Amino acid sequence: MNLLNNNIITKRKFIIFAFLLCLITLPFKKLGFNNVATILFVLACIINYKDLKFTKNTLLFLPIFYFILCVCSLFWTIDMSSSLKAIPKEVGLFIFPLLFLFIKNFSQKEIHRIMLYFSYSMAIYCIYLLLNSLIKYLDVHDINVFFYHELVTLEVNAIYISVILAFAFLYLIVNHLKRWFDFGSAILLFILIVLLSSKNIIIITVFLSILSFFLFKKRIQVKKLTLFIGLASILCVPFASKIIERFKAEFVDVDNNIIMEDGVENISIKNAWIQEDFSKNSYFTGTSIRVYQLRLLVEFIQETPVVFFSGMGINATQEKIRTKQQERGYLEYFGNLNFHNQFLQSHAELGILGLIILLSMLGSSFYIAIKNRDYNFFCFAVLMSSLCITESIFSRNRGVMIFILFYSLYHQLYIKKISDKKFK
Repeated sequence: MNLLNNNIITKRKFIIFAFLLCLITLPFKKLGFNNVATILFVLACIINYKDLKFTKNTLLFLPIFYFILCVCSLFWTIDMSSSLKAIPKEVGLFIFPLLFLFIKNFSQKEIHRIMLYFSYSMAIYCIYLLLNSLIKYLDVHDINVFFYHELVTLEVNAIYISVILAFAFLYLIVNHLKRWFDFGSAILLFILIVLLSSKNIIIITVFLSILSFFLFKKRIQVKKLTLFIGLASILCVPFASKIIERFKAEFVDVDNNIIMEDGVENISIKNAWIQEDFSKNSYFTGTSIRVYQLRLLVEFIQETPVVFFSGMGINATQEKIRTKQQERGYLEYFGNLNFHNQFLQSHAELGILGLIILLSMLGSSFYIAIKNRDYNFFCFAVLMSSLCITESIFSRNRGVMIFILFYSLYHQLYIKKISDKKFK
């Protein structure tokens, strides 16, 4: 009997370890590591097949429905080649919710261990990033290697790494700021979030940190938190000017274009919406390009009304964006950018149904987090919603995995297995 119990415990630990590995490999440059971790998680669930029970849970079905809609869009896509290439990136939206519909729920204690080890692992990853940048700095003597995409490479992308580190940082300060290495890990994570220079994630992380202080005064020791904030602020001071520059660049003038160095024309937020003709010297800031992308979707729908209902097909919008770039004469670089907003991307690709499913996934996350007073789940909902405003997260495999891993982890916590039938 003991041998049987030990075997069950070992299988359970394998599932937990495999899932933790999926989280830890999220920031790795080579996505192959994350794919291997996913395969291990699938195998762990299969090995544990005798304990599988089906769950009737609409909220875990939502990402599955989104994936099915992506596949169905192959019937009406305007760019079959691009759509076919996109399907493998979306598979995580199908695999993980499906597995979580069957496996035994992770307990609060198990989730705490997963998130704690994940947070410590991300702190170690921060050390790697700093050492790697230091080596590059000694070679090229350029301070920019410590900031933004230069810190992690454009391929890995500073925005996605920022949100991963934000999950780890917020979990530590709310749940486990107890020992010196908890403080050290939290400080490292905060410094890297600042260096990665994602304005959106910095603002949201600071907001959620302050909110947690007011909500959990009894849990968070004031002296320790004050010490942490003081140390983190002091360590970030040398990089303050670079970060401030990135914030200022977004709002130089929201109404009028500004001519900058070498004749570069900084397109204002207002003109991104109304200006008809541009040039190779036209430059869009992060905010103005997103306003312009919203304008493009409105124009696409006006030109082809059916796009509002069905979309153009998964990953099939880029050629239409390039056509607009060629017609208006601005830099090809901006024509190669997607909508950089998942709400716009989902509507443009999958129509109104795709947008409704996305809003349902995020809305349900807010509802359940608030209903159950789960601040960690609430942080997920806020971070993902803000990321969807600035990034097309489902256009990248890394974005899909960040979303679906945390979505599945937290949503399964508040459901009960309704079937007693085991799959043997």
